[in-house]
Amino acid sequence: MDRYQFEDLISAYIENTLTIPQRREFEQFLKTNPQLEQTVESVRQVMRTLKTSPQVKTSSDFMVRLQQRIAQERTKPIQSVPTRTPGDFRILGFKPAYAGLMVALVVAVLFVGTELLPPTSGVETVPPRMTAKITPPPTTNTNPPTLQTGTSLLANEEEDSSSTTLPASPNQFEDKIQLVGNQQ
Repeated sequence: MDRYQFEDLISAYIENTLTIPQRREFEQFLKTNPQLEQTVESVRQVMRTLKTSPQVKTSSDFMVRLQQRIAQERTKPIQSVPTRTPGDFRILGFKPAYAGLMVALVVAVLFVGTELLPPTSGVETVPPRMTAKITPPPTTNTNPPTLQTGTSLLANEEEDSSSTTLPASPNQFEDKIQLVGNQQ
């Protein structure tokens, strides 16, 4: 016996209308599947409730009227689903104006999302601003200062601009300018 046969025989078992071999097979299946005893008990409760519930009285012509109503519903024409007209063009279920608005909304969300996200490289993209204004001391010499080797300082800086570093404070900057001026 499988579960479907068991469920079909529950009410017959409760009403005691099963043959002896069917009853033995039903009880054996119930012993091997004790979780189904709750199902049998719930069906037993429903049957008791139905037996104790009051009977509903209907009019004598209830069945006649019910049959007429069923026949009337069968002859009713089936309401068809309205078809689209040729001018009712849709893109993914949206009218073109709404589809355009949806695309604009998606693009706006993507744009704003990429603008609000921080950069992932960890490198600062905006150069830091200097907080103090540095003014070099006035010089009377119009020639660029030269190193001891005889080449000008400006020429040296143009050759290797990657090695140029600014000092951390304005005082150090002025000290370096004075040091270059003293080397002349």
